[in-house]
Order: sequence, then C-alpha cells, then structure tokens
Amino acid sequence: MELVALLDAGWSAVALESLQAAHQVVVEHRDDSCLALSSASDIPSHDLLWAKSVFTVLARTDRDSVDRAVSRLAGQVPKRLDLGREPGKGFRVVVHIDGALRSVDSGARSRLESSVARASGAPVARRGGGAEVWVLARRGSPTVWLLNRLSQQVRRSPRGSLSAELASLLCLASHPDPSDVFLDPFAGTGSIPSARRSWPARAIYAGDQAQIAWPADPPEGVTSFTQRVQDLPGVVPPGVSVVVSDPPWNEFAPVDDFDGLLSETCEALARVADPKVGLRTVLLMNRRNAERLRARLDRVGFAELAEDPVLVNGHPASVVTGRLRAASWTPHTGPA
Repeated sequence: MELVALLDAGWSAVALESLQAAHQVVVEHRDDSCLALSSASDIPSHDLLWAKSVFTVLARTDRDSVDRAVSRLAGQVPKRLDLGREPGKGFRVVVHIDGALRSVDSGARSRLESSVARASGAPVARRGGGAEVWVLARRGSPTVWLLNRLSQQVRRSPRGSLSAELASLLCLASHPDPSDVFLDPFAGTGSIPSARRSWPARAIYAGDQAQIAWPADPPEGVTSFTQRVQDLPGVVPPGVSVVVSDPPWNEFAPVDDFDGLLSETCEALARVADPKVGLRTVLLMNRRNAERLRARLDRVGFAELAEDPVLVNGHPASVVTGRLRAASWTPHTGPA
C-alpha cells in the first residue's frame, strides 16, 4: 500500500520511528508535517490515528507547473476507482501545493474531474460534503501526487489538553502490545489513556492528583484514580510495563520543587515497574527541561534514553523515551 499522511508540524520523525518499529515501510518523502511511504502489507487504521489526514496514492507525476501536472494526472486516473463513500454524495478536487490551497486552470481541473467521475461513477460536488481527491505537492519533493483522502472519525479534544492525534502518536511510540499493563500518572483530561484504548492491552491505568477531567463518562476499560504520583506504589501494584504521560512542564503553571517532583516521579515509576519485563516509558516534556528529566531517569537505572524534538502548539518540546530493565532499580539515598 502507498500512503501520504499529513500531521502536526514537528512530529514526522517520531511518527516514522514508531511506524518502522511495527511495519516494514519505505519512505518516499518526509518533511516537518508530511510522510509519504509504502508498505508491503496494510497498516492498521489504529496505527495511523496520529495523522490529521491520510490518503491513498492514485497516481503521481513529476513536478511542473500546477496546470500541466493536473492535466497529466487526469490521464493517469485508474479505470475503476472506489472513493470510499456513497457515490451519490459526489467528490471534489482539492489542489494543495507547498502547504497552501491553489487555484488551477479550469480546463485542467475539468479534465481531472471528468476522469475521476468516469472511474468512480460519482458526480462532482464542488461545495464539499463528499469524497475528496487531492493534488498534493510538498517542498523538497520532485513528485506531485493524486490522492484519495480516507474518511477519518473527527476526534475533538478538550481545550488546553493534548490533542487526540498527538496522544495516539505517543501511544504508538511506546510500541503497544496486547500484554501491556499501561499507566499514565498525569492523565489530566484523559487524552493519552483514551487513545491507548485503540490497541489491546491487559490493563490501562489513569491517575492524577486531581480528579481526571474526562470530556465524557470515563472510558470503558480504563481504571482511574486520584492520587499524587509520589504515592503510586500504594495504588498501582508492581507490574506496570509501559508508561506514557505528559508530566507538568513547570512553564505555564510553576511547580514547587520541580526537580523534586521529577525525582519522585522517576522513583515511583521504577517501583511499580514489572519486575520480570521491566518498563518502557514515553514522556512529553518542554525542551528546556528534557535534559533534567533524562538525568533523573538515568539516576534510577533507565537505559536506552533518547530524545526527539517536537512542537506542541508552537512550543518547543521533546519526546523522551527510555527503558528500565527488569528488576534493575534500587532506591537512592543520597542527595537529589
């Protein structure tokens, strides 16, 4: 399968690394907010929930003037085309070049629309509401793609919370497995544990020092609790194998003794880690505090520490990943 995905700016490296851990993918193009790739097998929809838009590739041509590229693509439309929606709802053509919508010569557009209509049996619906066929080009790529936009469920997140797309990407970065016992100790509005439900798991825990502000009823399959992270070992039994979380950044709301909180968090996570399989962690932190977080993880025995720079609503941040080996943590009694 050949796919093109558009996603939040700054996250394409994390998305690619996460996909490559689960699937054999070949990358045709990657930039700050776009991935074009192919895979020998289908990629499940839950592994693509991080994307704002996902497209299947219908045809491609070399980059040229927009009008000439559209005309050439009109001649490459497959003879039979399933747009994935009810044919009666129609389709519209969207031309998106270098991150912006573009107009196109009416003759070139008409030829493309006629080709798609013949192949799909669907009428043109210029006001939208039906399927979308995109002509897409990106800076740095010599290719212009003709794409069919896949239908995706609209997922709205509470204001001020981590978006559902980024929550899904953080979960994918943890390499989800059906045997996981999953924990988010700073659940906030529940975006991350809600996203983790898209993959099978043995158990999903969500905690915070304040009551979790679920946008609706607490989701089925998630065990939630109100508890400080320092007291986790008294709430969650040892056996957690994965932690994905967005801890306080000490930026928008200052935290008293932030270094102490980081140390206590890392020690608490180590105490609840599964003694047989260890613990995988994916933590989102503002970039200026990422090194402080890594230092605390290192002190309690986390290895394979890595940091990917990202952006969250324009703010520099980092995805910090690590792994605690089975039964490798011993309490530290020296100064913080």
